[in-house]
Amino acid sequence: MKKNEIVVRFSELADTALSINARTKDKRFYPMTDGRNGKLIDFGMYDYTTKRYVLSNIHAANAKSALVEIEKMITRR
Repeated sequence: MKKNEIVVRFSELADTALSINARTKDKRFYPMTDGRNGKLIDFGMYDYTTKRYVLSNIHAANAKSALVEIEKMITRR
């Protein structure tokens, strides 16, 4: 998976998480990002209810699996 695709997919997942927060009026999911020069480097998601988090680096080999874990976290609720 290319870096651009990872950034776009994480952005979609973060938007979904924030819309779930707005819909339930509960701040459950916290998207976490870190970047340099306006580019995403580290990304992740924290679930306040289960106290579980997923972190990854955009250059890491496990970036794709981290996105899958984040998606499972959001859809499992």
